[in-house]
Amino acid sequence: MRFSLQNIRPIRTIVAFFACAFLLLSNAYPAMAIGGSNSNPRDGEANLTAIERNSEKVLEDGPKSPQEYNRQSPGKGGLNEVQGTADKDKMKTPENSRGTTFEEQVKEAFEKAAN
Repeated sequence: MRFSLQNIRPIRTIVAFFACAFLLLSNAYPAMAIGGSNSNPRDGEANLTAIERNSEKVLEDGPKSPQEYNRQSPGKGGLNEVQGTADKDKMKTPENSRGTTFEEQVKEAFEKAAN
């Protein structure tokens, strides 16, 4: 059998077609999360309804003064209004940090430059 350009052209067209179809289909479908946790979409509904109830209550009460807001804030006594006292022990403070400060680094640099 003699190979010529006329015999190869249909095969080349079919290969190109399948390559394009593979690229199109592989990008069109998202990756499957096989073996992931099976969660129920309705599990988050309880949290959302509680947030909605609290939001409606706040809207019904009307605007508050800053003092009243601070008194009723869930983060009262915390680091800030949103975070409250959550993860207070994980935050970096001078007491639990062991690195050199910028001031110490500058002093060391001036001492090295002076010598």
